[in-house]
Amino acid sequence: MEYRAKAQRGIAVNLFLLIYAFLLGITATVVPPETSGLILEGIKNSALLEVLKENLWEENPQGYLQKTLGFKQKNDEEGKLSQEYALWLLTGAKVNDPYSLMLAGYPVLNGGEEKFLDINEGGDFPALPGEPLVGIFCTHTGESYEGDGGRERAPKGEKGEVLEVARELSQKLEENGIKTIFIEKVHDTDYNRSYSEAKKTVLDLLEVKSLKLIIDVHRDSEASPKYRTVNVMGEELAPIIFVIGKGERLPQPHWQENELVTKKIIAETETIYPGLIRGIRYKSGRFNQHLSSHLILVEIGNVSNSLAQAKKSADLLAEGIARYLLR
Repeated sequence: MEYRAKAQRGIAVNLFLLIYAFLLGITATVVPPETSGLILEGIKNSALLEVLKENLWEENPQGYLQKTLGFKQKNDEEGKLSQEYALWLLTGAKVNDPYSLMLAGYPVLNGGEEKFLDINEGGDFPALPGEPLVGIFCTHTGESYEGDGGRERAPKGEKGEVLEVARELSQKLEENGIKTIFIEKVHDTDYNRSYSEAKKTVLDLLEVKSLKLIIDVHRDSEASPKYRTVNVMGEELAPIIFVIGKGERLPQPHWQENELVTKKIIAETETIYPGLIRGIRYKSGRFNQHLSSHLILVEIGNVSNSLAQAKKSADLLAEGIARYLLR
């Protein structure tokens, strides 16, 4: 009896979805572009997505993907990650979002014409000649290096040495053919409001649609004796570590996408300068990375390094970033 009820329910659901999809397809071919937003709003608030989630998605996401898109997931995490990324990159659809899967099938509903992903959605697409590809800033602008006998931080409201390292990164990227926007604004006059102030800068950078990467440059406050410096091709340099904010207490929809970008940059850099990068440090905050899928936070050197060591490491990192962007 239970089996028959479940089967009947499945038939009813499939019939409902078939009719709904047919009507939606007709609508998508005749709807004027200016009214597409109203249709999207209706889809978002309709019962269809709940039906998808309850009857198809939550019970068997793999089966749903295979049946509707010919997309079959592997059981291993690496395969899952690569396949999810491939689907998202090619179609804009995310495997945990039936709504985005629907829009991938009807791009006309997404504003009247099919469009590529911009920096907010994540997309590795070439910019026009002469347009900036990278935006660089420092949330904690006052951070400095003690290795030269200097101070850990610049006086309140003043620019620290980390800004010189960020400038070095920007200049070296330019030398490698990557046009950048370098912002020197001080964000940490009130240290507790650093990220709130930096958020304004991030939002300004997001208005520049050609940007493929936004970099928040820091100096690591930790100085582990084991990793005070790293040996790269016989030279003692400042170690580099990336930070990913997973947003465990607040929404962070982009942490996995930022993680993927970070891992690609690490792979490119370590190919040419093995040992320079220590890895990724995961934290529970967001660090404004919730604003974009292409916002990375990098700590170049620690408090015990010299400015010269940090700038040299920034030079090498720039080559890795350039390789990532120009591929």
